[in-house]
Amino acid sequence: MESAFQELIHAFIAEQGIGILEQSSRCKVLLHNYADHPAKTGFRKEIRAFLYSLELNAYQEMLAAATLEPVKQRLIQQLQDEYMLSPEEAAESIAFLETIVLEQKEADPSRIAELEKAAETGDKQAQYVLGLQFEKLRRYPQALYWLKKAARPDPSESETPKTQSQTETVANPEPKIEIPSSPEPEPEAQNQTGFVRIPEGSFMMGSPFGEPERIENEIPHEIIIQEFFMGAYLVTQQEYETYNDINPSHFKGPKLPVENVNWYDAIAYCNARSVEEGRVPVYTAKGDVIRLNRAADGYRLPTEAEWEYACRAGTTTPFNTGASISTDQANYDGTYPYSEGPKGTYREKTTPVGAFPPNRWGLYDMHGNVWEWCWDWFDAYDIHRTYDPVGPSCGASRVIRGGSWGGGARYLRAAYRCGNNPFARDNYLGFRVALPGRS
Repeated sequence: MESAFQELIHAFIAEQGIGILEQSSRCKVLLHNYADHPAKTGFRKEIRAFLYSLELNAYQEMLAAATLEPVKQRLIQQLQDEYMLSPEEAAESIAFLETIVLEQKEADPSRIAELEKAAETGDKQAQYVLGLQFEKLRRYPQALYWLKKAARPDPSESETPKTQSQTETVANPEPKIEIPSSPEPEPEAQNQTGFVRIPEGSFMMGSPFGEPERIENEIPHEIIIQEFFMGAYLVTQQEYETYNDINPSHFKGPKLPVENVNWYDAIAYCNARSVEEGRVPVYTAKGDVIRLNRAADGYRLPTEAEWEYACRAGTTTPFNTGASISTDQANYDGTYPYSEGPKGTYREKTTPVGAFPPNRWGLYDMHGNVWEWCWDWFDAYDIHRTYDPVGPSCGASRVIRGGSWGGGARYLRAAYRCGNNPFARDNYLGFRVALPGRS
């Protein structure tokens, strides 16, 4: 396998995050875009073999395996049997994936010890980097503990700033590929910490069977939602930095939505903001299990049902803009329009919150910009739960909704459902928060 192709994949992982290898469908879209770039042509054959290995969940299996050799041999045989790859192609693809897996399994004990020492002193940068290290090693409870510590505000920090020596002990985060960006116009002056009252009501969740590009898991069923308040805007980087010393976003800007945040980052933000404002935190943790207390008055992620209800704002069409949507109404990849609609702009980055018109209830960016984390585990709908459903009690992925700047228009549909690993971070993942209603 050519070294130039391997460099391409390493650059791809550096930009998208290692968690992208657990999302074969997302990799397929992004890597084909890479392959079609004028400077990166000639790798279609290698990309095909690499994607086939991801479709077999080879990355996850090899990462979890105590002994790699038998797993590798089985995967090589599967690539030959199921995808008709030659023995050489299959072996090269798995061998390259093995190098990536070994990089994730390896950890410098002295570096971890150094980070732990700094983290124990309250250095949030060290806590955050340490959390990422444990996450790579699949030590999820330890990763969650340190990521939560990094997100928790420390009142003493304003009185006792970090010393230079403390700062120097922290290893730098892994570099990312920077995409040049042109200045974006500022949105009109708005109360960007404001909330919109979402009235109690019922709606038909899911999509009608005749809706273009619908998928099978969008089974239509009636849902009743009680009153709650939804953030009018996505959480911005400026807001996120109020409760965190670190801004993980790839596209930098105070009015841009925070991204590169996983589900646990969003949960930690909600609790930190609740504590700061004297509210009762909604979430409690036991190991890596998060429990939801709907009786608390703190900030939280919306449920999937709440999100769709708020997004639709009384509409029954594919988008809250009607039967179609354009890149004048939302930020998405306009080279992939909805159904028979015309093509539009592909901005290749996030846009400031509030840059597009709101829906009829006053919510901005419910379609596009960044995918939004919801509370629920991702699974088939339980159509028998009709009153304020909160999804299943366990699962492998958390719900994300709304589509993003990097995807086509069909992913922006109000009914479109998607799940993602709750530990995944990417420059298309963000969130907005909700509060309980008055009743």
